[in-house]
Amino acid sequence: MSYSYTWTYLASKPKQAKRLIGISYENFIQLISLAKKIDENHQENLEEKKTRLSRPGGGAKPILLVSDKILLTLMYLCQGLTFQVLGLHFHVSESTAYTYFSYWQEILSNALPMSLDKGDILLNHPCQVTSAPSLIEDVKNHEENEEELSKLLR
Repeated sequence: MSYSYTWTYLASKPKQAKRLIGISYENFIQLISLAKKIDENHQENLEEKKTRLSRPGGGAKPILLVSDKILLTLMYLCQGLTFQVLGLHFHVSESTAYTYFSYWQEILSNALPMSLDKGDILLNHPCQVTSAPSLIEDVKNHEENEEELSKLLR
């Protein structure tokens, strides 16, 4: 396995990390290190609960490196790309991109401060973390608030 193009780009131009993923390159490296430890502990806990029929180590090998999975997750949170676009970017299917995102979002949200869920990943940054359904709700709420305000002003 090798690193994705985006990872290579960030390694060669670390100042672009803040724009692309919302955190500095140094914090991204620290996040990967922390996430790998959390993932190892999580996998060990799952392994203890498993009833195995075959030896560990079988099955399909992961398509992406852990660092690329975290990068995919941060790109979704910061850029708001669809899973189809992320899948194309990282050479995986749309469902695989979603699976990676769901897993790492849970791991990171349990490990990091609550500010992660508010769009403030480790540091204050300009990323707007939102999903299409919540954005639609925000627009509807804004329209309703404007209507109520206009009624009050009449």
